[in-house]
Amino acid sequence: MLLGSSKEEIRRYVRELKLLYKEIFISVGIFLMCLVAWITTGGGFWPLWVFLAFAIKIFIRVISVGIINEKACFGRFTSFLSPEWEEKQIEKYSKIFDEDQRWENEEEEEENEDNKAKSDAKIKKNKAKKNDV
Repeated sequence: MLLGSSKEEIRRYVRELKLLYKEIFISVGIFLMCLVAWITTGGGFWPLWVFLAFAIKIFIRVISVGIINEKACFGRFTSFLSPEWEEKQIEKYSKIFDEDQRWENEEEEEENEDNKAKSDAKIKKNKAKKNDV
């Protein structure tokens, strides 16, 4: 929720918040009834699954209402979905590619210099042989 929002947005936010609180209240009530049923019947602790289902549902609802910022919860794990991440990766790999190209060009230049030096040496040898003959 941003400061300076209109009255309509504030009312919508308060309505969403009210529905969230009702949902939490109903979920706790249902979980407590399941807990009582488990206590009377025994067996494995199956109310755990009911609790987990309600917890996940409420957590998603809390994020949708805006109480918890989605980026704060999942920012590290879903950062690859943002356009900023894509741009950073393009820059990163462009730099790597540019460095590789530079290394390849330097290696080619070195090879060319070595080949030129070898050919110059051969030419000098040939000239020396011709002069000796």
